[in-house]
Amino acid sequence: MNKQTKTSLRQWQQQFRTALTAEKTSATPFLRGRMGVYRDAFFGRIHDSLIEDFPNLHKRLGSAKFEKLCRQFVLQSPSQFSSLAELSKAFVPFIYAKKWNNLALVAELDWYECLAFLAPEPEVPLVDFKTLDENDEMALSRLVLALHPSVHIAHHILIWRCGSVKRETLQAWEEKLLRQLQPGISFLNFTDWLSKNKLKQNRVQSFFAKWSQLGAVIGFERHGVLH
Repeated sequence: MNKQTKTSLRQWQQQFRTALTAEKTSATPFLRGRMGVYRDAFFGRIHDSLIEDFPNLHKRLGSAKFEKLCRQFVLQSPSQFSSLAELSKAFVPFIYAKKWNNLALVAELDWYECLAFLAPEPEVPLVDFKTLDENDEMALSRLVLALHPSVHIAHHILIWRCGSVKRETLQAWEEKLLRQLQPGISFLNFTDWLSKNKLKQNRVQSFFAKWSQLGAVIGFERHGVLH
């Protein structure tokens, strides 16, 4: 392939990208032709996908400003992936890079809700805390405490899936306990940690009663492995 052909292909690639991303008002005759159909469909699909993944950000900005932001995003951060999910993943750092921290926070929490919705269920049998005998030392020695795979903690907010996706603001002591469970920890090591941190027993009991019932805290036997 000679140099002239390479240049021609490069020009066609550039022209094709321009056709997909150009504003209608700046469209050339070429862009107003058949490529205009692809242009509208290309941006429309991305725009609709971002609205679906970032509903609270869309509501905060309003339709016109959100569309403008989407166009900037498509132009400045072209996706390297075929998946729209990967495109949405890049949307949050794009907004943070603009120093719009309040809007970026809204977008980040929206994105964690997407991840919570898509998270798999644990692939191991879970312990029923209601039937767990606190005097059964063998069972307690095998017990591992963890967070449900859908759980995300950010900016003192817990996002998780329990039927539907939920979010709740955490108290400082609740967040501390949840983060201790995040990587998964044996029940015995967790009780040792509680003793060292001198947390009130009634507070810990209310914590487990609440978050195990809401599905954010789970338990499984030691030989099991979370997805």
